[in-house]
Amino acid sequence: MSNEFGKYLSDFLDKNDYKIESFAKKVGYSTGLISHYTTGKRSPSYKFIETFFQKFNFSIEEKQKILEIVDRDKIPISLQEFKSKEKSQMVSPFNISDKQAIELGKYLKKQREKLDYSTNYIEIHTGIDKADLSRIENGKKKKINPLYLKELAKILKLNQIEVFNKIGYIDDEYLFETKKKEISKFIENFMKKNNYKLEYLSEMTGFSVAAIGHYKTGARTPKDDFVEKFIEVFRLNNVETEKLKLAVAMDRTPDLIKRKLKYNKNEIVETDFITIPVYSSVSAGLGCEVCSDPIDYLPYPKTTGEIIAIRVEGDSMKDTIPDGSTIVVKKNVMVEIGEIGVFLTNGIDYKEGFVKRLRHKNGTYVLESDNKKYEDIKIKTSDIIACGKVIKIMTDTNKKIKDPLYNYIDMLSEEQRKIIEPMLKGLVEKK
Repeated sequence: MSNEFGKYLSDFLDKNDYKIESFAKKVGYSTGLISHYTTGKRSPSYKFIETFFQKFNFSIEEKQKILEIVDRDKIPISLQEFKSKEKSQMVSPFNISDKQAIELGKYLKKQREKLDYSTNYIEIHTGIDKADLSRIENGKKKKINPLYLKELAKILKLNQIEVFNKIGYIDDEYLFETKKKEISKFIENFMKKNNYKLEYLSEMTGFSVAAIGHYKTGARTPKDDFVEKFIEVFRLNNVETEKLKLAVAMDRTPDLIKRKLKYNKNEIVETDFITIPVYSSVSAGLGCEVCSDPIDYLPYPKTTGEIIAIRVEGDSMKDTIPDGSTIVVKKNVMVEIGEIGVFLTNGIDYKEGFVKRLRHKNGTYVLESDNKKYEDIKIKTSDIIACGKVIKIMTDTNKKIKDPLYNYIDMLSEEQRKIIEPMLKGLVEKK
């Protein structure tokens, strides 16, 4: 990769007697990122160049010189990738009418101006020549390459299907391909959930903001080194790790295979089943009770490991596991932070065992109830043992909720029942 801008920036700092730290503070960027710019490890973003111009009094000629340097650093690679993609896919251009060409051009130009993007900016980030873009926006280009439309839709933050609709062309193949990529959804949700910015993801993983930006928009699919680094630095649990790897695997799957899977989704798939025992409590299911025979048996899709089911009573996990639900447990599997597991204790407390969520709070491992009225149970010694992980929750949707009135009646003594019974009988007879 060319590094003309890195050399320019280094000379600028020396000429103006700036240290990287003081320069970074002035432009509002991290010292690490500025260092990457000077060494050529990263190419500056368009936003950074705008900030650079705002903070220093450059002449028109000097600004033009800087933009040309950035162009030379970026455009050849961008064009090479774009042309390579265009050649490999051998996509035929769309022939459109005069009216469609004018409508499409106005639509794209209006959005570009709304985002305050120059044609130079579009060329840098997509590899589409400014002259071609001008012809498209002026309605002069009657043969449109679909790859151009896809690139423009991405950079202009437009729905690709709507863009294709403007020229009256929608095909199943393009409809399928224009859906947001799975890795895009994963990164967007991860950033939103944790309130992270692209710069922070870049700093943590060591990958450029531009690269992660491409992953976020779906322009590119990350390689394994990024995936492994992401899992490592953000300490993803098993569920999150599986989601990330699945997202990448789905995006790498050829569209032909995806369409085949899509069309066959209603076909019946034969599955082998096993019979698993159902126990009345955690301790019974783990063989810690004298009478620990199963109370029932259930069919379950065949899988590896020892699988059992346990009937759960109580409301400590009611937001996730309602009272009376049946949980499927994979025994002797490590429970990760945030996951639900089954636990036993060597002490007299909780002798029935319990089902809780494993958490790490203030430097201490705790067992947490999803029902917040229950306090956390701190794990201080080896008395508490994780015996398996909950892999499925089965709720009886037909189970009727017990009327609270019955609970009060159950709490009455014989004397109190004799008093209340005539009163209830009288109320019923007055209906």
